[in-house]
Amino acid sequence: MIIRRFKNEDSVELADVIAKTLRTTNIKDYSVDYIENDIRFLTATAVEFYKKMGYDYKNGIAELDDEQ
Repeated sequence: MIIRRFKNEDSVELADVIAKTLRTTNIKDYSVDYIENDIRFLTATAVEFYKKMGYDYKNGIAELDDEQ
């Protein structure tokens, strides 16, 4: 196994993995339509998680850019 830092080009694949995981683990309790339209699912970020791991905003800029 090779472990490396996240790269911007990983974002689409990572989002797909997260979406698949949520649909798999939550499907017993929620419909697919509910999961795809849930505001928390659509806007979820891992900001606090990464801050706890020692990461911070790039160049100290906390506002979203055009890529969100």
